[in-house]
Amino acid sequence: MNFKTTGLLVALVVVLGAVWVFYPKSTAPDETAVTVAPPSKQDTQPLLSPAPESKSIVRVAVERPNKPRLVFSRAPKAEQPDQMENWQAVEPLAVPVQTYTVDGLVSTMIGLQTRGSFKPGEAGGPTEADAGLNPPVATVTLTDKNEREYKFEVGQKAAMSTDTYLRLAGEGYIHIVSRELESQVKKEFDEYRDKKLLTLNPSNAVRLTMQVEGKPYEFARGADSQWVIDAPIKSHAEREPVMELLRKLSGLRAVEFLSGSNVELASYGLDRPYLVADVTTDTKRTKPQPVDESASQPAEPEEETITEHVGLQIGGFADLKKENRYVKLAGQDWVATVAQKDVAPLVPDLAKLRDSRVTRVAPNMAQKLSLSAEGMTVVLEKTGGKWQGQGELADLEPAAVNDLLQAFEDLRAIDYIDEPADLAEYGLAEPRAEVSVSVSGSVEPVTLRIGNLTKSGRNAYVQREGEPTVFVVSAQQAYRMVVPPLTLRSRKIVSIDEDNIERLVIERGSTRYELVCEEDQWKPAALDVPIDEGPVRAIVNDLSHLRARKVVARGDEGRYGLDQPELTIHFAATEAPAGEKATTQPEAGPPAPPVVNEHTLRVSRREKTAFARFDDDPYVYELDDTVYRVLSAELLDRKLFPFAADEVVGVTVVQPAGTLEFAKQGGEWVFAPDPFVKIAQDKVNELIKTLSGLRAESFVQYRGADFQANGLFTAPLTTSLKLKNGELANLKIEQKTGDTSPLAGWVEQKCAFRLAPADYDKLIRTLDHYLQGETFKTDAAKP
Repeated sequence: MNFKTTGLLVALVVVLGAVWVFYPKSTAPDETAVTVAPPSKQDTQPLLSPAPESKSIVRVAVERPNKPRLVFSRAPKAEQPDQMENWQAVEPLAVPVQTYTVDGLVSTMIGLQTRGSFKPGEAGGPTEADAGLNPPVATVTLTDKNEREYKFEVGQKAAMSTDTYLRLAGEGYIHIVSRELESQVKKEFDEYRDKKLLTLNPSNAVRLTMQVEGKPYEFARGADSQWVIDAPIKSHAEREPVMELLRKLSGLRAVEFLSGSNVELASYGLDRPYLVADVTTDTKRTKPQPVDESASQPAEPEEETITEHVGLQIGGFADLKKENRYVKLAGQDWVATVAQKDVAPLVPDLAKLRDSRVTRVAPNMAQKLSLSAEGMTVVLEKTGGKWQGQGELADLEPAAVNDLLQAFEDLRAIDYIDEPADLAEYGLAEPRAEVSVSVSGSVEPVTLRIGNLTKSGRNAYVQREGEPTVFVVSAQQAYRMVVPPLTLRSRKIVSIDEDNIERLVIERGSTRYELVCEEDQWKPAALDVPIDEGPVRAIVNDLSHLRARKVVARGDEGRYGLDQPELTIHFAATEAPAGEKATTQPEAGPPAPPVVNEHTLRVSRREKTAFARFDDDPYVYELDDTVYRVLSAELLDRKLFPFAADEVVGVTVVQPAGTLEFAKQGGEWVFAPDPFVKIAQDKVNELIKTLSGLRAESFVQYRGADFQANGLFTAPLTTSLKLKNGELANLKIEQKTGDTSPLAGWVEQKCAFRLAPADYDKLIRTLDHYLQGETFKTDAAKP
């Protein structure tokens, strides 16, 4: 038989089979099958008419030969009766299931379509046994909320199709439904079970207790929704890490469910579990109200709190690779496995869970502040919203007080020592500073002791009074707390109307400038020297409202170099008489005339920090560096030469690397010793421009400098400019060291000054720099 003949025979068999199935002999219908659509020649039609809604089904039972019965149920939500709770298994175990899996089975059964029906065994057709209905492959019973049942007996799949034989319980017909059902009705119980082990909403958690290898951990949420650690230490907790721990617990999923109940705990390592967790939740909901038809208005809704507990135990490893562990839920007999990679993050890390804030005291909460440091103790109190002090701190700097309080709040721990040894080891027996803050609504103040730096010098030890824990904080944060009480004193040094300052005397080393203000112009009082009025006005402006960065000491001026200041400013200002107060009393006489007062400001600099002392005020102030630069700025016009670059016709630079001499011939620069050398004109012009426009960084001695005494007579660098009128301008410059400004001198004027390092570098270039094109190689191989 060839292939074509075989194909025709197979097609004929299929056609005959279809005719036999879909056109059975006429029989009297079963009068009990009222819910079944009558047979039809159409392709398909609903099996149930009318079909129930999926949301109306509240119970599902699946029975299979030699298998435990599966039963799932659900109920309407208490607060929203039109919505359903999730499906739960009732048999063989009362456990949560995957709602979508049960919903899928319900949707499949109520939505079945029939292709037709027949009496079993009629006209030689399939019998009950042939259809897999004696007994059924599975019996699925759906029960709606009105307790009406829909019972489906599922047979086997029809030959050479994806259809399935099915019979509604109590009917004589067998239907051919257009759906493959075997894969759904033969699901094992574990395939329905929800692998998410805990039904837990982390936001409703109010308490978490754990044990890991016997070590207890306890966390509790207060009324303010803030978490605290109750064990193994007492501390505030960071909310987000605690919530993350709860989320990890809530998301824990089973890898595999193990069969059996009433298990022997020891065989799973659950008699002495590795980890135990218990979560308490409080869920608020509207309390169901009984219907009172006699009431004219609905009752006011009442809220109730439902408290629940969920927990689990995690035991030993379930495999040799130690990839999974055994797990058992509290109140359940069954055991499952979970992945070790999901268990490891459940071990609490106190360093991350603890609130790193040491004080939790905001500056605006403070009502009283005590600071002890450097042998001095001060107490400040807030009255009428303003901080008040006494004695030397009667005049406070509000910003300094707020800085200290902000540092108090900002203090963060980077590590913890919960069982410290001798406190002297941390410098806490005799702390460097002690800060105490009292807040409204609290009886006891919050007191911090600041101890020693750690061995690296990068961190420091801090302890709260009444608590054993020693906090490790950054040294930078600790320095903000270890402040002399005097730093809280007002930072105001001078407060005078700048228009009332009329004379300045500035002494800097051997240089002394005396300036007077005439017709709103500052001029030298004696010497006929050019004044740069910009720096003078900047000095007067800063002097008139001079403020310090902080107060650093009382007396002890030698320690800060103020016994030999590098800068002294004397100034005269018109002021009201001391103690003069405005009055509106009619009997008061005319105000006393203003007086001219003399003031002195001394300034020194130690290790790049500027300090100052004003008049007879015993306090030493630290100045901001920008203020120091203004006060120490050069007052004279710093431009050296009065001539322009185009007046220069020759230049000579003598230096250890050799001598350069350029002369202008016919409008072009030439190298005087060898006029055949091609010179880059722009580079020589740049040199001339630099020299003619040279500005002193500062003057050491404007006139009358002794070059023999200051060493410039033998300086290694000399430059000489020749002008059109035949005059010379010679400079002597010492060797630059590092980034320092070298000493230089204008020979003809006997003027000594400091030269900017950048200008020095432009003067020491060799001939190669000034040549056109490539540099000439003196060591080139000879032919």
